[in-house]
Amino acid sequence: MKGIGTILAVMLLTGTAQAQEPLRYDFESLRGKVTVSSEGLQSVARQGDAARGGDRVMTNWRGRAVVAVAERGSRFEIFASTRVKLATDEPGVLVELERGRLKAWFDKLTDVPIERFIKTPGAILAVRGTRYGVEVDGGGETVLNVFEGIVEVRQLGPQAAPPLFVRAGESCAINHGSAPLVGPMHRSESDWDHGRSMSGGGHPGMSGDGMAPGMRDGGMRDGGMSGPSSTGHGGSGGSTHHGGE
Repeated sequence: MKGIGTILAVMLLTGTAQAQEPLRYDFESLRGKVTVSSEGLQSVARQGDAARGGDRVMTNWRGRAVVAVAERGSRFEIFASTRVKLATDEPGVLVELERGRLKAWFDKLTDVPIERFIKTPGAILAVRGTRYGVEVDGGGETVLNVFEGIVEVRQLGPQAAPPLFVRAGESCAINHGSAPLVGPMHRSESDWDHGRSMSGGGHPGMSGDGMAPGMRDGGMRDGGMSGPSSTGHGGSGGSTHHGGE
């Protein structure tokens, strides 16, 4: 019990420190028009600028930005016609993708593990050293494509399915009111970067009639497959940013 109490105390202290010192988000590169909304004021972002937790970043139809969070070994590429919120009041959430497309890189941390999440309308995505792309449409449906490593998907909502692990080469469709569907990616990372859809329409890993061959229902326990612990360990090592710009 003493050990548990110590862990909780450390978590509380860490959470307090993070609340007092908002994370810094550095704009490494920009294309087109990218705006930042902070405390009711809106400005045009420029390369070298920094944003803070709580700010919103929006890109126009030609806009694109690469934002780095050095303190968390994380980098995010925000694609055109996308809106994200930087950090939220929820511990560990670095970015909330409200609409559009986002690509994420997470270096493998060698010191004390730190939770690093992306939030979408339908799920929390937890990682340890990985690279993936995620899309949110106008209705809030989320589609995840994992290019390297493993992503733990924690569905939101009262009828949420158990957490599941999506591995490199797989995609996952996450919708409110139904269990996530996981299956093979139907497009390459390069195609995803350029916004090209997969052949046959529908979602990655999906067929026109629903679940395609090789698909698994996120409401079940990965079909007997063993996965990493709930902390997300087992992802690949740090990766180099090589997409987009």
